[in-house]
Amino acid sequence: MGLTLNGRYISLFLAVRLAYLLQAVGATGNVISYLKASQTACSDWDRKW
Repeated sequence: MGLTLNGRYISLFLAVRLAYLLQAVGATGNVISYLKASQTACSDWDRKW
């Protein structure tokens, strides 16, 4: 019982992995930009007091 993979399954697998990776990177970028924005807002608030 050997496992045989043709090009269609390999390309489908790679496409799914790439989509997951891009989604993870995009989510990480959103979190980083949110943290930077909240840090800037807090430092501005500290300067007012």
